[in-house]
Amino acid sequence: MNFPFNEQVDIILNHIIFAPIERRLRETGTLKLVRNNAGRPLLARTPIAEDAVLQRIDDYPETSTRTLQREIRIPKSTVSRIFRDQLLRLFYI
Repeated sequence: MNFPFNEQVDIILNHIIFAPIERRLRETGTLKLVRNNAGRPLLARTPIAEDAVLQRIDDYPETSTRTLQREIRIPKSTVSRIFRDQLLRLFYI
């Protein structure tokens, strides 16, 4: 094995290294790690919060994003994302 800077690397290959890889290959059919629930959980952007924002906008279309943020208690950026995804325009006070 050729290394770019001629460094000496000792690689010990044994069953401890290959057992998880083989198990993953048998279970998933791929060598890549599958991380379905990786990352920070989405706490503010839930269907309930999205429905609350859309319902409030239907009832009071002149409501600003800051008012929505305070009333529903979700971040202003989440309100903005819901607006953007629903192709609505933002109203600022």
